Amino acid sequence: VGLSNRNAGGEGDGFNLLGNPYASAIQWGRLEKTNVGPFVWMFDPKNNAYQVSDDPGYRIDSGAGFFVRVNSGNTGGSLAFNEQAKYVETIASGRQMSVPGKGNAPVETGTETRLKIALSKDGISDNYLLVFRAGGNDDVDDADAPKIGEGYLGISGLTATGTKLSIEERKAVTAGREVRLFIKGWT
Repeated sequence: VGLSNRNAGGEGDGFNLLGNPYASAIQWGRLEKTNVGPFVWMFDPKNNAYQVSDDPGYRIDSGAGFFVRVNSGNTGGSLAFNEQAKYVETIASGRQMSVPGKGNAPVETGTETRLKIALSKDGISDNYLLVFRAGGNDDVDDADAPKIGEGYLGISGLTATGTKLSIEERKAVTAGREVRLFIKGWT
C-alpha cells in the first residue's frame, strides 16, 4: 500500500489510515515497511482516544483500522501486507501462548532504559512510554509518537512547546531529570 506525507509542517502530516485486510490478526513487527515509523495507532472506543505501540508483537485484529506515519522528510512510503505477518498462536498443555513483545517496564538494556506508566480507572486505561537511549535526543522527531486525542482518561509527555507525546525518546542521563506530564482524568 502506498503511503503519503505532505511535509507541510501540520499536526497530521504523514499519518495514513489503513485496515487489516486479512481474516486473521496480524503482528505489527512482521509487516514490511518503507519510510514508515516504528509506531502503530489504534482507536480505543472505551477511552475515545488512540493507543500507540512500538511493540513488534502488537496484534492488529482482523478488519481493524489503524494509523501509521510516514517519516518526516519523505513524501511517500509503503506498507506491505503478507502471509508472514499473520498472528501465530499455539496451544500447549491447555494454555494459550503467543509471541512475546517488549513493553514491560522498567526495562534496562545496554543501550536503553524504558519506563512505562499506565493510568487506569473503571476499565479505561492509557499508557505513556519514556525511552532513554544513548543515541536519543531531546527534540521531537520520528523517534517520538504524538498523542492523538485526549480521551476520557489520558497521560502523555508534555514538551516545552506543549506537544503531547505517547512515546517519547530522550538522551540517556546519568543524573536526575524532570519530565513534564499531561494527565487528564475525573474525580
